[in-house]
Amino acid sequence: MPLHNSNALSKPTLFVTWRIQFLTGPRSLIAHVQDFRPREWFIPEGSWLLEAFQLEDKYFGGSQTQIDIYTKASAADESYFTLQVNVCICSSSAQ
Repeated sequence: MPLHNSNALSKPTLFVTWRIQFLTGPRSLIAHVQDFRPREWFIPEGSWLLEAFQLEDKYFGGSQTQIDIYTKASAADESYFTLQVNVCICSSSAQ
């Protein structure tokens, strides 16, 4: 008694089914539009969290400018946490 299906149509049917899924799968992934808005769906109206998100959108929303920060390599015995004191001193003296 064979363990597999000996139907002659099963292999071509599987191949055609696989080809259809293989060719249409990426197209459906590209065309998929994600419309996930947890702020609107899960946070009740009048909640302090929703108010905080509205303030965040008001003051930090819109287009954002990307910046890059470059630093010098620190000495072998110093870390940036030890150098942080110097940065605080410089910023307070600049005011």
